Amino acid sequence: WISPPRLILLLMMCLATLQFAQSSKARGEVVESLGYAKLAMWMLAIFWIPAFATALVSPRPGNSFTMVLEWFLLWNMPFLVAIWIFGDRETFAKFIRITLWSLCVVFVLTILEYVERKPIWFGYIPSFLKVDGPLYNAIMQEQVRVGDNRYRARGVFAVHLYYAQFILMVTPFILHKAIENRGWMRFWAYALLAFNLLVIWMTNTRTGMTGFILVASGMVALYALRRFLNPSNKADMVAPAIFMTVPVAIMALAVLIMASPRLQTITVGGAQTRSSDAGRDNQWRKGWAAMEKNPFGHGGGISPRLAGRMAGDRYIIDSLWLNFMLDFGVFSFFGFMAFLITTAYYGVRMYVTTRDDTVKLMGPAAVAVGGMALTTYTISFVGNLPFMMMLVGAIYAFRRSVMLEEKAKGIVPKTALPLRSPMLGRAA
Repeated sequence: WISPPRLILLLMMCLATLQFAQSSKARGEVVESLGYAKLAMWMLAIFWIPAFATALVSPRPGNSFTMVLEWFLLWNMPFLVAIWIFGDRETFAKFIRITLWSLCVVFVLTILEYVERKPIWFGYIPSFLKVDGPLYNAIMQEQVRVGDNRYRARGVFAVHLYYAQFILMVTPFILHKAIENRGWMRFWAYALLAFNLLVIWMTNTRTGMTGFILVASGMVALYALRRFLNPSNKADMVAPAIFMTVPVAIMALAVLIMASPRLQTITVGGAQTRSSDAGRDNQWRKGWAAMEKNPFGHGGGISPRLAGRMAGDRYIIDSLWLNFMLDFGVFSFFGFMAFLITTAYYGVRMYVTTRDDTVKLMGPAAVAVGGMALTTYTISFVGNLPFMMMLVGAIYAFRRSVMLEEKAKGIVPKTALPLRSPMLGRAA
């Protein structure tokens, strides 16, 4: 099935291949950026080497190898291109601005979809983009939760969960703009944040709502930490106020969730989600049994038949974590998660130590990567990973430029997160 995102990625791959083949400067910048993150690269290698190796023991070696090769290209090419392009910091800032303004259009289309109870692009799909059989019929059906007639918006995706996951990756950038912008741009950012929450509610997904709470909390916590480490003056009380408010806010939210059955359903779950919870628990039980027999991986694409459930004419699995552990092995899964955690740490460190407005974008990028790692526990969808890998590439590109600046100033690059606040005059 040829999809628009894959066509765009194919075009990017062709252009990047030509550029890297002709420009030693482009190759050098990418290699240098990766050299500043050797630990993360070793973690990524721990993921990919078993992914390819398990194809040799797969019941369907040809299919497994093809799937892994496709993932390798679709994830790593945007990653390398992002390192090269976002070496210019202002380019990444423009990319984020374009993304957020594009969201305005997508959110309007989502609201219209929710009112009509179907995407407005239904009936206008070109024949070459259509798939035959049960998959196309499933996509065309109205998506509602069992026992709940409320429509589940899917936006520009085929499934509401995938749409919610994408929105969560851009939420930190919206919140960052709401915090940092001034004048009418701050009003625009807060309005976009309100529509962002509305659209997540329209997806009617627990992953979206709980993810929004976690991502927003993470972004606010990062902002408080940065204000604590870099106060405008010694009387700056923004960070202490946030630190004191957070426990109260958490308790208030807990009380609201316990008091409201509706909030329980859209966050921790309720009667309407028990079948989904039971199905996911059953998948993990079968998955653990399969891992006890073989913890080193069964081959790409095998996990749905080992622990998944039937959906139409095929097996599917509801957790990318379980997918990776069964397909590529436990060590491969932990390698990938360690890669994402290390990447997020690099972004957090740049965010809390910089005074450059563009480098501050690494904070929301880190939160987006961390949020993506969390949501994959309940979603086994890889279509959003190329966008995540672009954010990862941006973090490595910025890390290179920041470390080069530090070297030029005679500052010895450090990897530890500095926790010394001028407000206290000592290490925190």
